[in-house]
Amino acid sequence: MSNRLRRSIRKIVMDTGPLLSALILDYVRSSPRARRDSILANSRVASYLSGNETLQKSFLHFFDAVQTILTTSNVIGEIQGLQTLRGQYQREFWVGGVRLLRQKRLDERLLRLLDMESSDTNKEFMQVLGPTDTGLLQLAKSEGCRLLTDDRSLRSHARQEGIECFLILEMLRE
Repeated sequence: MSNRLRRSIRKIVMDTGPLLSALILDYVRSSPRARRDSILANSRVASYLSGNETLQKSFLHFFDAVQTILTTSNVIGEIQGLQTLRGQYQREFWVGGVRLLRQKRLDERLLRLLDMESSDTNKEFMQVLGPTDTGLLQLAKSEGCRLLTDDRSLRSHARQEGIECFLILEMLRE
């Protein structure tokens, strides 16, 4: 990843995949070494990150440089549904996750479903992308922020709307 790109991203809108991967990798980073492989094997970290320590370190380095994360309540709900850790691991994951998100000055927005349909563009996006991705596009556009995702379709729609959007894997390989 280029230094120019890393320095230029201080506030970013994050989709579910990147945010979940960041929370899992941060949790793994602070876990005892003996548990790391087990946690990664039983979690939903992005597939391109799961077996590649170099990309994991690059992603965490990028994530550590971000000062403010913006996302929607829909994304937080999706993370709860996608994270597969249970028992003690789940408790530790959320304690560490909330600590990290507080440190990153998480700005979680509630974008109401019925309000998102207020424009013809959003109505179209809702039908194609659903409420979570439509909300992320709306948030990125209203805040003038870049969007970080794993979703090529979301990136394509973001670019159509003039929103700068990055796929993590491509960003890490720059």
